[in-house]
Order: sequence, then structure tokens, then C-alpha cells
Amino acid sequence: MYKKINSLFLVLIFLVNIGCKTVKEEPTPEPAPAHRTFVIFKTTGNPTTGYDWEIWIDYDSTGRFALNNLQREEIYPGAIGSPQRQTYTLRSSQPGRVFVHFIYKRPWEGGGELGRYIFTFDIDQDLKISLLDTQRTVTRGFTEDSLPVIEVPEIRN
Repeated sequence: MYKKINSLFLVLIFLVNIGCKTVKEEPTPEPAPAHRTFVIFKTTGNPTTGYDWEIWIDYDSTGRFALNNLQREEIYPGAIGSPQRQTYTLRSSQPGRVFVHFIYKRPWEGGGELGRYIFTFDIDQDLKISLLDTQRTVTRGFTEDSLPVIEVPEIRN
């Protein structure tokens, strides 16, 4: 009796499964993003020491960037106190001039800034990005080697 019930149950599941597979849905295309121009910053840092990058975007009257993505990856996974690679992706959203500040500091220390990078960008009417200038400053009392390097930003227009 159990074999008949099991056999009927399997046949029933098979028939239901066939019925489900006959319906085919057409994939809906994803809408194209409104802005396709990005600037990508790659940094290293060691937040376990308390120092971390703070990003600050200073706009003139028109230019705009939006933080699109931030990824963090340990350089030595699983190691205590491992430094990290950080990738910041900014998307242009409005034409104009934009100043992007990367400040390496301990957030809880007032003025505990180790140093900073300032990148100046121009965003044209088509939202294409151009790097105009890069400044790097190290706070007094620290050496040039104290401040982690930020690679030259990658621009994807």
C-alpha cells in the first residue's frame, strides 16, 4: 500500500513540475543608469589603529558627485590588525567643479588629522569627468611615509 501511495505521490509531483516548467517568462531589461561616469579612488589604511579615511566632497555652486559605492577588503584576511584596501566609487550627477578631500584621521580626536589629499575635478555638461589637480599635505609632526598613498583616480567616462 505504501508503494502505491509513494508512486502516486511521485507521479503527482512530476506532473505539477511539468506544468510549472511550461510557463516561460520573458526577462525584463534593466533600465539604463542615468549617469555612467565614475571616478574610482583606491586607498589603503588601517582602521584598527583608529586612523581611517574620511571623505568630504566640497562643491562649487553647481558640480555634484554622489558616493556610489564603498568596498573594504583586508590585505591579510584573518590577521589581527590587518590593513585594508578601500575602493570609493563616485558618480557624477551634475556639471561643475568639485573638490574631493580624503582626510586620514582618528575621528574622535579633534584635529587629529595625519594628512589629506585634495582632488579637483571638472564635470562637463555631458557629465564627463576630468581631473584638474591633486594636492597632498601631511600634518606637522608626521613624515611623508606616515600618510598612506591614494592611487591616481581612475576615471570611467
